[in-house]
Amino acid sequence: MALTKIRSSQQLHIDDNLQHNSKRGVGLADGIDPQDAVTMNQLTNAVTLGSKDLHPAVADLAGAKAIPAVEIQDKTMVLVESLGLYQYDLQSTAASNDNTVIRPTHISNDATAGRWLKMSVNLTAHNAMSGVDRSANAIADNQFLHVSQDEVDKLGGIEAGADVTDAGNVGAAIGGTTAKTDAQLADTDAIGMVTGTTLFKTTLTALKAFLKTYFDTLYNKYVHPDHGRSGTGDATSSADNDITIRNDAVTNAKLANMATQTIKGRTTAASGDPEDLSAAQVRAMLNVADGANNYSHPDHGRSGNGDASSSTDGDIIIRNKAVTLAKMNDMATASFIGRKTAAAGVPEILSVADVKTLLGLNSNNQSQRFYRATPTGNINGSNTDFVIAATVIPGTEEVYLNGLLRNAGAGEDYLFLAATPSAGNTTIQFLTAPSNAGGITDKVLVSYSV
Repeated sequence: MALTKIRSSQQLHIDDNLQHNSKRGVGLADGIDPQDAVTMNQLTNAVTLGSKDLHPAVADLAGAKAIPAVEIQDKTMVLVESLGLYQYDLQSTAASNDNTVIRPTHISNDATAGRWLKMSVNLTAHNAMSGVDRSANAIADNQFLHVSQDEVDKLGGIEAGADVTDAGNVGAAIGGTTAKTDAQLADTDAIGMVTGTTLFKTTLTALKAFLKTYFDTLYNKYVHPDHGRSGTGDATSSADNDITIRNDAVTNAKLANMATQTIKGRTTAASGDPEDLSAAQVRAMLNVADGANNYSHPDHGRSGNGDASSSTDGDIIIRNKAVTLAKMNDMATASFIGRKTAAAGVPEILSVADVKTLLGLNSNNQSQRFYRATPTGNINGSNTDFVIAATVIPGTEEVYLNGLLRNAGAGEDYLFLAATPSAGNTTIQFLTAPSNAGGITDKVLVSYSV
């Protein structure tokens, strides 16, 4: 078309399309009619309002919490891809559970209002969009069922359009439920109950408690008798314990009758009840043939040279003098065979101390006597101490000097010094030192007991 030019500032004539030739249209008034052009101001306001009503989607919980306050206004919606669709409630102070209720990061604490509230889990799922969630959390968070009455009726097992008050429909719904026996019920399972025209539920535990209390008022409680009171019966029991058969109570008379020429035993494989066995079964178990010869006891004393003898079914007798020392049990060194235990019984191995006690020996009557022993010590006219290399029983020593018996004690010929100068030795201390003067050496001899 031909180029249209504006020739007057009072009127604008457009032949077909408005061609600006890369120029701006300025000074426009805000559009009013739906067919009017809009100004930049109107466009900016429309975009800002739209961004507040529907926020761009975020990926997850962390993204939802991080949406800044400047991008949110009351009723703003956002899709959290991992959780579902949420709407912002500027007045809500509901407790956050990071699922159905989310508190943004810019809300400082639970007392401050402002929460994202879940609208749907999945935009493409009708039940999720409708909030059909009967879990405990959903009910506690006041999530409502946005379904039609027809759907509610079907969920309740009632055909669409049926009268819900009709007893037949209610009965059909109840009759169509799954039956469970008491053995299949848990104590916490709910059980439907009717009081008058009111329907309510209880648990198996509560029902059991109610029935117990009720029946306890009608019937006496069973008390198990004490069957063992006298102590002479064949069996005992008390309270709800097992019945126990007393030892030795089952006599032959109390056993079941058995056929002649049978024996109690068991031939059937594996452990089990005793059985009445015939002679043939017993022979099979003993591996003895029917009519086999009787056992004949050998004559162990035929030669007369053995250590013991026996014939027929008599006792085995040990021959006199047959038990030599080699045939006796081994015994420890320095020990004896005897018996110290009161009353007659098996011989025992006795120690030296045991024998001394049995013989009544003590430090006086079990001593050993040594005669005319020469003690150690120099005879030089100055040494007075002479040592006996044994622990002498005090008072048993006899000291001889040149064949003459000397007296012991203070002011006498010598002193007897027990365990001096060293343990285990005994010292004879003369008041006058034995001499070797003039080529004649005194002779010191001692007799003593240990």
